Amino acid sequence: MILQSHYCPKPLEIVERFKFHKRSQETGENVADFIAAIKRLSEHCNFGAVLQTTLRDRFVCGLRDEAIQKQLLQERDLTFEGATNLALAMEMANRDAHDLHSSADKSIHKIGIKTPGTGQTGTPTPRNQSSRPSFPSCLSCGKTNHKRSNCYFKDATCNKCHKKGHIQTVCKSGQNQNKFLPRNQNKFLPNGIGNVKGIQGTLIFKENFQPKFCKARPVPYALKKKVEQELDNLEKQGIISSVRHSDWATPIVPVLKANGDVCLCGDYKTTVNPNLEAEKYTLPPMEDMLAQLEQGVTFSKIDLRQAYLQLPLDDASKTITTINTSKGLYTYNRLPFGVASSPAIWQKTTDTILQGLSGVQ
Repeated sequence: MILQSHYCPKPLEIVERFKFHKRSQETGENVADFIAAIKRLSEHCNFGAVLQTTLRDRFVCGLRDEAIQKQLLQERDLTFEGATNLALAMEMANRDAHDLHSSADKSIHKIGIKTPGTGQTGTPTPRNQSSRPSFPSCLSCGKTNHKRSNCYFKDATCNKCHKKGHIQTVCKSGQNQNKFLPRNQNKFLPNGIGNVKGIQGTLIFKENFQPKFCKARPVPYALKKKVEQELDNLEKQGIISSVRHSDWATPIVPVLKANGDVCLCGDYKTTVNPNLEAEKYTLPPMEDMLAQLEQGVTFSKIDLRQAYLQLPLDDASKTITTINTSKGLYTYNRLPFGVASSPAIWQKTTDTILQGLSGVQ
């Protein structure tokens, strides 16, 4: 006992409590790691009967995300378990929304072809540019350091219109196309959310799973009108359907987007996700994707609006995704945000649709 007390002294309670109450969520630290950290720090604090309450208070006060913190502060009878479940659900919803938008905004790196007389890929880089006189923009390449009669590209064939005498960067054939799109915008950019044809999403569950029914959570008064409007909008588009009864019910988490709209996500972490056989779908390496685009000349991207909600669910999966709201129960007819399998199911669906198309990633 003497040696043990000498080499392994018992931590001082006041010191451990000081460390505990000073702990806040660090930059880059996710909610789950923060929860584990404060639990670990509380081991030698001797909080006794008030342990759960103290953990709840430290967790809420130490969160970095003000939106999550504000939501927790509006909850009545909040417990430590309830606070952690709600924070984890909101973090997952924010991450899903961010991944969805960022995947559409990734820049495409074009692999250029080095042309004779150039210092790098692309158009020729003139030497001693500052010492040369300035000319009107060359109609063949757009540069101002030479006459068109001396242009390297005066006999080049355009990769866009396939006419001789200029290159693609100064081609004017696309001007009519730019005028065409606004006149036909309603055909190419319809309002509402699309619908994938011929493919359905299926949620695969573990054996002997049990349905779970959770009551609706109160919605902050500042968001209540927007949440009800979004529910009406989703029902009008056929994304969700009102039902009177369900063995499953998941509370919703409203996420306020940058433009002021509300994105509704089910807190499936407490109901569906623990019972799921979560799908894993591996994305191709970036090197393989760039190799497919190596010969590309013109690049474009498709930004799908609320992509998950464009994939219909099979009948068995619809009931399981039921959400409980202030307006009653709704089942999802499309793949919802917040389900652990949604990212993999959607990526697999996208690859299936685009399979066999050359130059598409």
